[in-house]
Amino acid sequence: METLYVAVGALSSIILFLLGYAVIGVVNGKKQAQTLENYIKSVEYRCESIERIIDHEVSEVQRRLDETYRELDSELDETRKVFQSSLDSRLDKLEHKLRETQVIS
Repeated sequence: METLYVAVGALSSIILFLLGYAVIGVVNGKKQAQTLENYIKSVEYRCESIERIIDHEVSEVQRRLDETYRELDSELDETRKVFQSSLDSRLDKLEHKLRETQVIS
């Protein structure tokens, strides 16, 4: 009988130890899960922050490109007008010289 009590006591001790070990494992697992969840949230926040920065930079680059395009288009129009005016003036002078040459001849 005493052997039975010793065996039951030893078995109870082993079961109690395993139960304690399992509880500690569950608690540590919950802590790790919470740590991972916090890490995921921080990564999501950083990704959103980086996305906002990229969107802002893309918008700024687009704005500068639009501004540069408008400036270049304006300069091109002005250059075309000056060129056309100069060409018209020279053609008028040539036409005038041709008329003078025809009148003199």
